Amino acid sequence: MRFALAVLAIVSFAANAHAEAHDGLYLRGQVGLGWASASTELADTAETDLSFKGGAGYLNLEVGGAIKAPLIIFGKLYHLRAPDPKLEVGTLSFDTNIDAYISGIGGGATYYFMPSNFYLTGAISFGIMGAKDNRGNDFDTDVGLMTHLGFGIEFLTGPNFGLGVGAELALGFFTDEIATDDLFWGAGYGLITLNATYN
Repeated sequence: MRFALAVLAIVSFAANAHAEAHDGLYLRGQVGLGWASASTELADTAETDLSFKGGAGYLNLEVGGAIKAPLIIFGKLYHLRAPDPKLEVGTLSFDTNIDAYISGIGGGATYYFMPSNFYLTGAISFGIMGAKDNRGNDFDTDVGLMTHLGFGIEFLTGPNFGLGVGAELALGFFTDEIATDDLFWGAGYGLITLNATYN
């Protein structure tokens, strides 16, 4: 009995020590679902608001490493797609046949609170917002700036590997030159994510 308790204590200690490492190479992949919107103001039409809103899917890849465990810095590459969003012009609402998206690249940091493996993360990225209709016509903004904030928790499923859930909120702005005028777009999204992390 004492031997079994000793073995359990050693295994528990080793598991906790391993869980608290968060050092070395860091890889995280995420898929997510949520809500996205983008809006601008049409100054030439009595300052009417124009916006796109709808459900969205999300893919994200982060690559980095620990600078001092459990603090990690990383680069990120992501793509968010919102199929057939609602178009709102003033008080009017219309269905659309377009795929709206935001794609970008950036960098950030993640901090783990041990031993719970709860994390906070933040990043800044440069991206492009765009849309494509069913005729193959493309619309893209100029490069804009996005700010990303998130949190979540992960559970170890193997050596240096964990699965978890998280949430992310991102806000940003883009410009789009039409004729001689610049439209300023405000964009954002909120997501629930599933995470797979190697660290």
